Amino acid sequence: MERRSISEEARDTTLVVVLGMHRSGTSAITRAMETMGADFGSRLMPAVAGVNDKGFFEDLDIVAINMEIMAAA
Repeated sequence: MERRSISEEARDTTLVVVLGMHRSGTSAITRAMETMGADFGSRLMPAVAGVNDKGFFEDLDIVAINMEIMAAA
């Protein structure tokens, strides 16, 4: 097996960011991307029964940063 440098691995990595306003369909878009093979990690906001039964597909760390920015504003 050939060892690759971090810079070589980074070239093979794509960062995907889905941005949108509240209730604008970002969860649906992100879920569709996941079914096509995108990996959004294991720290996603869990589903809430009656609110978003299939899940929010939002990274909890990014949600925390967003909350801090909104509080500072």
